[in-house]
Formats: sequence, C-alpha cells, structure tokens
Amino acid sequence: MTVADLHAIAQGAEPSIGYAVGASGTLFRYVARPQGPWKHESLPSKADLFGVAELLGRACAVGAGGVAVCLERADATDWTLEPTGTKQDLLGATEADGTFVAVGRHGTIVRAHRGGWTVERSGTTVDLFAVDGRFAVGAHGTILRHDQGRWSTVDSPTTEDLFGIADERDEVVVVGARGTILRLSDPRSGFHAEASGTDRDLRSVTKGYAGYDFIAVGAHGTIVHSMSAKQPWLAETSGTDRDLLAVSGLIPTMYALGEGGLVLSHRHGR
Repeated sequence: MTVADLHAIAQGAEPSIGYAVGASGTLFRYVARPQGPWKHESLPSKADLFGVAELLGRACAVGAGGVAVCLERADATDWTLEPTGTKQDLLGATEADGTFVAVGRHGTIVRAHRGGWTVERSGTTVDLFAVDGRFAVGAHGTILRHDQGRWSTVDSPTTEDLFGIADERDEVVVVGARGTILRLSDPRSGFHAEASGTDRDLRSVTKGYAGYDFIAVGAHGTIVHSMSAKQPWLAETSGTDRDLLAVSGLIPTMYALGEGGLVLSHRHGR
C-alpha cells in the first residue's frame, strides 16, 4: 500500500471498517463487508500520524504538532482538521465512554466531545505513548488511571518505557521496551510483571480473537501470544524481520502493521 511506516490501526464493528495511519499524513481505509482492498485517502494535513480511533462510524487520527483529522460518518470521505488545544505531538488514541481520548508528549491528554477537544490535567510531564478507556502509559514505566473525571498515577513494577495497552474482561495488559509485559487482573493487587520470552521492544498489544487472550507485537517481527494469565507468553512466527508497530485483533481478521508500510493479516479460524 505504501512505503511509509504505519503506526496505528483502529477497527470498528458496525459497519466493519478499518483505518491505518502513519508517516507524512498516510491514511488507508477498508470496508470488510464486502471485503475490499485498503484504499488510500487524502487528508488536509501531511503531519505524521501516530494514533487513530473509531466510534460508531466517526473516526479521528492524531499526530505530530497536536494535529487531529476526523471523519463524521463511515460513508463520508471529507476528513477535516480539528483544533485539539495543544501543539504537543499526540502519540496514541482510543475511544472511551462515547469520546475520543489522545495522549502525547510531556503528559499531554486531550479528549474530544461533540462540542470539541479539551485538554485534561494528567499530573505528569513524561511522554505518554498509549491509552485505553481507563489507563494511559508512557515513559519510565508511567501508568495513569482515569477515575471519576481525574487522572492519577498508579504503582508500576517497571521503569522501562511502556508503548502499548489493551484490556479485555477486566484484565489489562501493558507492553514496552526490552520485552516488558505487565498485567492487571485484580485491582487490589495492582500490575505485575510477566515473562515475555523476548528482550525486544514490544510496541503494541491487542485483545485476541478468542475473546480472552492477548497478542503483542514489536521489533524485528516479534509476535507473542498469551491465552490467559495462567499460561505463558509464547512466540509466534511472523515471517518478517521488520518492526511491527501496531496490532488489532478484532474478529474476523487481525492486522499487524509496521515499518515500511508492512501489513500482516491473520484470518480467525485459519
């Protein structure tokens, strides 16, 4: 599709749509029903894009300089720039509680409601790389929790940079530098470290196609898979030595994206 690095992917369920974003304002979209190819879409910005999220047909991609480009409906093609209230690079995005949330440099957190974007107080100045509905993670092992409208720091068992986060059925998995994997199964016990079986940087993690498993990807084509908190992380063959930067496990097709426009797909059941 492209030679640009692809940094993030989002998949929606109704209808089944995917968005992949990357360097120099690169954005591709596909519609899974009927199955069609990824198609390049023009954006009103050439800024590097590092995060993307989808919510009920609306999508937003975020990136360098605080840029946000958004699409109001799944059947539209007119991406528009939206002011986020920050000039800091936005490095990750998610949908949460009917809103979009993006995180970035120097502890930046912004949230998009229908009335526009607002800046939220994070309580930290470290770079934040990823966010899900309840947690944001970043440099030096930083973990933030969102509760009752406020962000606060929670204990972390590592000082390694944390690049990705995913949650499924009350479990949260975080991945990071040098093979770091953290898991939260019981809020009373906090996050604990797990052996990943690799010392390579893990850049992204997703809930898997089984509904209770997790899959993480990273440097030099690394893929590791865990079926549950009681089972070990096992390596899987990717067939590439390029860096994998993003992964999404929504049924029926899982995608892993990365360096030089690499796209890997895995069909559930095959």
